[in-house]
Amino acid sequence: MDKNFEVPILLDIYGGVLPKVQRDSLDMYYSSDLSLGEIADNTGKSRQSIFDTIKRGERKLEQMEENLKILAKNKFLQSKIEIIKSLLLKVKTRTSDDKGKKLVDFIFDEIEDLKF
Repeated sequence: MDKNFEVPILLDIYGGVLPKVQRDSLDMYYSSDLSLGEIADNTGKSRQSIFDTIKRGERKLEQMEENLKILAKNKFLQSKIEIIKSLLLKVKTRTSDDKGKKLVDFIFDEIEDLKF
């Protein structure tokens, strides 16, 4: 089974609405990097049951992202922030005024403090 590397991010965003067994199975598979067999051994369930649980959980996470687009919006905002930071650095290099440079530094620091 190929791992979708966005699943851990989706799990962070939407995991709270999944049933505990799905959330825990996805967490063990993606975050702890356990194999299906290891998860089955840890939980006392069959490998097929774990496989099905993980697949259902992945589908649910993908459906939630498709409907709510939180990850997509976050990626969009992050890309815009990087563009703004780049433009601020250009303004700073072209500004000879110390007050202007301090203002650019202040704005840059405020942007850096944004958490997504």
